Amino acid sequence: MSRLASFVPILLSLSLLAGCAQWPVDGGSSNYPNRLLKITVEFADPINPSYYYFMCFDTDGDRETGPLPIPTGPFWGNGWGTGVISAYVMYHSGQFRVSRPRVLSALVEPSGGILDVGGNPEPPISGSHLVRIDTVALGEATIEGTGTVTGVTNAASQNAGQYTLATDAAGAVVAGSVAFTPAEVGGRELTTQEQAVLDALNVGGAALGANSLALLGLTLELGPPVAGSQTITVAPTTGTVTDRFSSYFGVNDTTSTGAIYANAVHAGPEPVIPGMSFRTGQLSSPATVEIITQYEATVDDLGPPFDYEYPEVGGRELTVSVDMAQIGDPLDEIQFNIIATDTLPLNPEIVLDKSYDGLGPDGTTFVTLPIDTNRKLHNADAALPEGAGDVFLGALSSNDLQLGELDIVDWSVEVSVRATTAQF
Repeated sequence: MSRLASFVPILLSLSLLAGCAQWPVDGGSSNYPNRLLKITVEFADPINPSYYYFMCFDTDGDRETGPLPIPTGPFWGNGWGTGVISAYVMYHSGQFRVSRPRVLSALVEPSGGILDVGGNPEPPISGSHLVRIDTVALGEATIEGTGTVTGVTNAASQNAGQYTLATDAAGAVVAGSVAFTPAEVGGRELTTQEQAVLDALNVGGAALGANSLALLGLTLELGPPVAGSQTITVAPTTGTVTDRFSSYFGVNDTTSTGAIYANAVHAGPEPVIPGMSFRTGQLSSPATVEIITQYEATVDDLGPPFDYEYPEVGGRELTVSVDMAQIGDPLDEIQFNIIATDTLPLNPEIVLDKSYDGLGPDGTTFVTLPIDTNRKLHNADAALPEGAGDVFLGALSSNDLQLGELDIVDWSVEVSVRATTAQF
């Protein structure tokens, strides 16, 4: 069966094990964390310090998402992890570090006026977003003030902002009165050709016509000559969009709709990908762009974990204690996975499979851990326990790879919640 064939979030219901761990009564020393997770992982063969061992946490409260290994390129991201990862502990080269990943969002190729993207998608699931511009709606044009112009129609303009102009009693344009101010959202500076239209009007003395602003996309309706000043306001142009998201493991795939602005750097009036912004020019439809989301190779280093035990020479166990406050003081449950791999490919030209192991038969079975009270959680309690002999061997690995160095065979998590009274 393919490593990508299944995805099973498992909830460990272990109320009978509550009360296994103790903090000092009445709070104890202020040096103790309020909530601590002691994680122990056992491998089939001695740990190789040149390999990479990750204990990963998802703290967003959604049981349907969690940390997953990434098996193949070209979109390697950080080289090892995908899914939703809020923070993790890595053991490599004899060091334990706690880190928070950064999300990289990249537009594959501009199209339809979508020029670039920014921000971090929420949730930060690695995968491919196909964003299609379905329709484009020009912003409404309106007129205010006293003057010769009685109405205005936006025939082609996607440039939001305000035009000011003045006419005399004969209906002629007052010299120097015509100007344009782009809107903060949806507006841009005029092109040289567009500015030339205003410069010609600003000479003064010319009578306004229906097509005086035609090169700017606006059609004027004129009444009898009236002296006065007027303001034409063009609202932002919007595009309706559909996002079809495909994750690398074929889970959490979604289709959503929203809207974006033309000529803006903005998430849009109806964000289609929460947390992300679009840099746009003139929009056109239909058009589709692909946005790749993945974890960056660079991370936010949160320092060493609260406590840890270096593996003995020839040892097969990793033990680390994590203060939950260090990773953002999550809710009363988290999603958890253990990922072990021999290499961290980053080059998108590498498309071969890599070797790794994770929880469950196919490595994608992250578990949901209740962490609201003292308890000890075991591999055997999971609906799909992690067993020996299930390391995925990819083509990137050396021929002499010892699979047992990556092969997770057992694990436990001991939850310690600081109490003000004795717990039994």
